[in-house]
Amino acid sequence: MRRKWEVCDDRGGGYYIAEDSRGAILEYLKAEGFTSLEDAAREFNETVDEFSAGFSVREVSMVPSDIFLARQTLGRLWGLGREVSWSELGHILRLKGDDPGESIRRMESGHDALSGPMSVAIEAMLGGYKPRDLRESMARGEPDNDRLIALAKANARARNR
Repeated sequence: MRRKWEVCDDRGGGYYIAEDSRGAILEYLKAEGFTSLEDAAREFNETVDEFSAGFSVREVSMVPSDIFLARQTLGRLWGLGREVSWSELGHILRLKGDDPGESIRRMESGHDALSGPMSVAIEAMLGGYKPRDLRESMARGEPDNDRLIALAKANARARNR
């Protein structure tokens, strides 16, 4: 069964679909231009075991592209006729900060990791769970607010120059 993995080393990382952690490392190396784990290890003058030890690999339930698909699906499930905005999802998940949607944007783009509890909450909503305060949460994160927040931040940056 193919599963989702996050692979990182000191040069970078990414998300890959593979049957096991070794397969995920191999997918990462292929994306970097290597044909095999042995080929990559030779390039760095290390044994395969030494080279493999330099990777951090963990199984994940959701990858960044899954967040976008979840926002689309939740919009359909909740009868919105559109995807749930970053800001709306941030408010529904009760994320803190001036712009909870920014956290969702960063996770969706792969800049920040999606936490286990957050992926569980999103999976629960995809499975039919509907937060009690859904309408109130969404009102705090109306799509137009994303645009207004971005304009306010741009204006503040322009004033600080």
